[in-house]
Amino acid sequence: MARRRQQWMAYQDRIDPARLVFIDEIWTKTNMAPLRGWSPQGQRLPAKVPHGRWTTMTFLAALRHDRVEAPWLIDGPINGESFRLYIDKVLIPTLHPGDIVIMDNLGSHRSADSCLTGGGGVVPCRLRLSGCRDATKAPRGPC
Repeated sequence: MARRRQQWMAYQDRIDPARLVFIDEIWTKTNMAPLRGWSPQGQRLPAKVPHGRWTTMTFLAALRHDRVEAPWLIDGPINGESFRLYIDKVLIPTLHPGDIVIMDNLGSHRSADSCLTGGGGVVPCRLRLSGCRDATKAPRGPC
């Protein structure tokens, strides 16, 4: 990882920012409600709490220097299968040859599957086949 981080730092100034595509995700649980809050002394704090169907919602998007592309909302937590579906059906159609896709080192982003064209996992392989490059960030980030 240290070698890859040094390579990234040496190569940074030669990258066109318009070619960078950052993939990120955020999740929320619908049963998340504040347990504490502030109110005038001696008065109850009125608050709304969701009832019924409690689930996890995940939002994925590709962030470019000037816009957000390929937004996708998943009704459930992210896993390897849903991430590969996002890459194939949502992200790749928005990419251009030469784009550099940067994603964090989340377990669903990595895949134990091998690629027929050189290994390295299914997601990096699919990105390479679309004409793009991947730069998976180290656990502490590339910088």
